[in-house]
Amino acid sequence: MIENTLSNLESRVEKQKGKVLEHERNLEQSKIEFAKPFQYEEELKVKLARQFELNALLDMDKKDNEVIIDEDAAKSTEDEDSLEKEAEYQL
Repeated sequence: MIENTLSNLESRVEKQKGKVLEHERNLEQSKIEFAKPFQYEEELKVKLARQFELNALLDMDKKDNEVIIDEDAAKSTEDEDSLEKEAEYQL
């Protein structure tokens, strides 16, 4: 029983050593890839600039809608005030 456990332990140690070596190779490869310049850097800059422009346009539309809504609210308030004045005048 102890021999079986020791045999399993040795094989498990070997498997773990293999995993460590694999992780070390992966780490080295990742360091190499990290050091390389980003392949799509220029395309990313162009697309981010375009996204910024589109967001600005969407924000302008949003502000215009808020102004329209505020104007509508002001008109309805003015209409209510006018109706109240007319009602007072008729009394």
